[in-house]
Amino acid sequence: MRSLDDPTATPADAALAAVAEAARALAGGPGGDDSREIICRSALAVAGADLAVLRMSDGVRIARRHGHGPLPSGLHTLPEGPGVPQSLLDATDCHSLHIEPLDEGLLAVAWREQVDRLPHEVVAALRVLADLASVAGERARLRARAA
Repeated sequence: MRSLDDPTATPADAALAAVAEAARALAGGPGGDDSREIICRSALAVAGADLAVLRMSDGVRIARRHGHGPLPSGLHTLPEGPGVPQSLLDATDCHSLHIEPLDEGLLAVAWREQVDRLPHEVVAALRVLADLASVAGERARLRARAA
């Protein structure tokens, strides 16, 4: 399996690497990086997107392609509600959007260029990442109740 950073990786290679990285983070349990942050970054990588948003009941995680600079100050926290705010898409100059719904939230990826169709490997990987995000959210809720 090739890594996410391998320029010769096929979409299937990249998808498998992204899912594996997110699954390892989730299996790692408490400590270290928040697995939901890793899931968001993995979605960005596997989709070759400019922006990834993971919106869950406990907050929003945002990942951007390296080199795009910081988000405008008003967009570090998104307003309550469903979906991805148009203001975020406008601020990042994204014109194409793909959303995977999950329990109590969504995983979205967006691109600056027009994207009409994603390879089925990418869509499948995004669906698995959304499922992993749901599991991560449930684990966080259980830890919070136990504390």
